[in-house]
Amino acid sequence: MKGDLSKELIAGLFFILGLVLLVFLLFFVGSKEGFAQQKFSIGVLFKNVGGLEIGAPVRLSGVNVGSVSNVDFIEKPIADRKVRVVLSIYQKYKTQVEKCSDFSIKTAGILGDKLIEIAPPEEGEIYDFKRPLIGKDPLDIQNWAENLQQTSDSFRKLSEETTAITKQLNYVSYTFKRILDRIEEKLIKGGLLKVF
Repeated sequence: MKGDLSKELIAGLFFILGLVLLVFLLFFVGSKEGFAQQKFSIGVLFKNVGGLEIGAPVRLSGVNVGSVSNVDFIEKPIADRKVRVVLSIYQKYKTQVEKCSDFSIKTAGILGDKLIEIAPPEEGEIYDFKRPLIGKDPLDIQNWAENLQQTSDSFRKLSEETTAITKQLNYVSYTFKRILDRIEEKLIKGGLLKVF
């Protein structure tokens, strides 16, 4: 019985030690990956988020500073924006983010993953964070493709018309050359007035 008790005690100690090690590891990795870091929230309004999802990265001048914590509709549109995106930003970047006012949805990589890009204002003005933040909507690839198709069709039509005009000019040039050749021939033979 004494041997069973000591085996159970050793197993229990190893179990507790494993739990302590697991908790320590979670806190260590969590602090490195940002799980345990303090954050603050910012709400940004968009007309269309183009498939932006919760958990998408938030970048400030290309540096990851947080993630998207919520995407939802608001009851009353503000400045024609009806989708509110809540950004969860690490506290250590608060002063840099407060100097910015350009919030836009960008596409990362060839797979089309969406992210929020924060950039300083172009003219040096600082945005009032007490008012609703208005974000720049993502480029609508479908509209872009349709516009590209229309442009392509216009170029094709222009090319066809240019080809037709070139053919007509070639015919006129050929006809004019024939007339000049006939005039030259008549000049040489001395019968210029009998050309026609």
